[in-house]
Formats: sequence, structure tokens, C-alpha cells
Amino acid sequence: MGNAISNIENDNLFKAVIYLPIAILFALLASDAISGGSNIFFQVMYVILALYFVLGTLGYFAHFTNDFFDGRTDH
Repeated sequence: MGNAISNIENDNLFKAVIYLPIAILFALLASDAISGGSNIFFQVMYVILALYFVLGTLGYFAHFTNDFFDGRTDH
């Protein structure tokens, strides 16, 4: 397990790529819960989780962009 983690050159890009499908999933679940009129608890939970993963994805992509333009990463 240690060798697999050490092969990742830029963990910010890796985290952003992992967070992106999860963010899309929770955004779709949130829109379906709001338009379908489900329980208010699930509506709020899906919206909060969607916001968390969307903002996390944007943050990790921003960190990767900063690393890229500072020359700390190759790709």
C-alpha cells in the first residue's frame, strides 16, 4: 500500500479527480430530492454534501494550478 501512494506525483490533482464524480452524484441526488419533494432532511443533507464535494474539487484544482504555475509539478 505504501508503494502505491508514493507513485502519485501530485496528490491535489488525484484528490480533485476522485472528488469530481462524487460531487456530480450528490448534485444529481440533491436536485432529484428537491424536485421530487422528498423528506426535508434528505434535501438538506444532499445539498450540503454536494456543496462540500464541489467546493473540495474546486479547492484541490486550485492547489494543483498553483503548484503547476509555480513549477512544483510537471503535468
